[in-house]
Amino acid sequence: MLCKDDGSYEFVNIRENWPTCLADIMCDHVPPVIPTSEEYVDKKDDGWAHIKYYEYPLPPDHKTINVTSEYNHTDIKMNFNAEITYGCGAARQFKGDSGSFHPIQKIQCLWNTSWTPRFDLPECDWVACLRPPIPPTGTNLVLTDWHGEVVPFGGSAKYVCKRGMFFQEDPALESVTYQCQDGAAKFTKRGFFNVPNDPSRWPRCLTAPLCPKPPVVPVDGKVTNDPISIDLEPVHACGVDGKDFTISCHSHLSIFIKSAYFGRIKKANKKLLCDGAEENDPKGGPDETCINDIEIVEDLRKECHEKYLCTANIPAFTYPLPASCERFKREINATVICVACNDWSKLVDSPTCLKDGLIINEWSTEEDLVNKTSEDLKTEMIYTLFDKIDYKVHNIMDLGVRTTVAETGGLCGIAAMYWALFDTGNKTTIKI
Repeated sequence: MLCKDDGSYEFVNIRENWPTCLADIMCDHVPPVIPTSEEYVDKKDDGWAHIKYYEYPLPPDHKTINVTSEYNHTDIKMNFNAEITYGCGAARQFKGDSGSFHPIQKIQCLWNTSWTPRFDLPECDWVACLRPPIPPTGTNLVLTDWHGEVVPFGGSAKYVCKRGMFFQEDPALESVTYQCQDGAAKFTKRGFFNVPNDPSRWPRCLTAPLCPKPPVVPVDGKVTNDPISIDLEPVHACGVDGKDFTISCHSHLSIFIKSAYFGRIKKANKKLLCDGAEENDPKGGPDETCINDIEIVEDLRKECHEKYLCTANIPAFTYPLPASCERFKREINATVICVACNDWSKLVDSPTCLKDGLIINEWSTEEDLVNKTSEDLKTEMIYTLFDKIDYKVHNIMDLGVRTTVAETGGLCGIAAMYWALFDTGNKTTIKI
């Protein structure tokens, strides 16, 4: 292309006069495999790669694609100027040669067909715990106060007994915690919690102490099972007007307001507020009880039901009270039970309702039901229901003639009702 004396090129600038580059420059090594871990059962946690590449001789705008470890690394673009950004996945980072950690690693294909800064990836290592472990079957433990985030080293996972149950070793115990380990201490594993390796070493929760196995039923005899209903212990929450008033349950449960009042109860110690939990009222207290226990209940239910944590601030004159109470501080006092609100209706007519009902009610485990036919599952459901509900109403013959799914009285419907009553009622054992 000659530069002429007049400052122009001896060239007609049309596409046909330009050469076409046909050979693409490819890097020598296939890009590294996208990192992953067997702990990544949820796709959102998986290792990933952000790929930026060019397709020559098309216009020079780059293209991008985001992929996870399922993507075949041999299909990643490896031509000139391709840039790949890798991530290890949730709770892990790349560990450099000096021991420092890096959240991402970038490589780029150069004109000389090499990758820079390197064609392989540093090792991925844990920088936090991905998730708390699931308690073993039969412990009746529930993970609480965890919302899906990774847990930093030194952070805790808290487990409580299922509603209405108590720790076998110490019924007064409210919870057990396990810590996320950084691997510095002996016999600990980096990125995992210090839970017992042996499932039998986990704490266990019971409704009451277990008695020895009862005697064998005599020939032609029968056994009657009459479960005892155990009331749930309510939670009491109390605050004073104008201050934040908080009600809380474990995160796997929901608040249910049984009763509440706003005002003051006549007490021997007139200055006492919330049984001493709040600072005394310097003005004393009323000579008679003056409370609002209707609107306050309705308002708290609207505000707090279906939540596990609820904070309200109720000014002094929100609810009218007798004149005798006007100059004193008011209490907000609520009696609460923590309930498990689940979509029990999904068991009524689901195609897998027999299996689901046995597992959700914890009458069987997934392992117990492997290779069971639909008839096997129906038989197991019949005998389990006979054992769990009132045999005087539903005997084997009655249950045996019922269909799996029906508008009323289906086996799956009864199992769903049992779950609903057991899980969301005020009793830990329900007779149907």
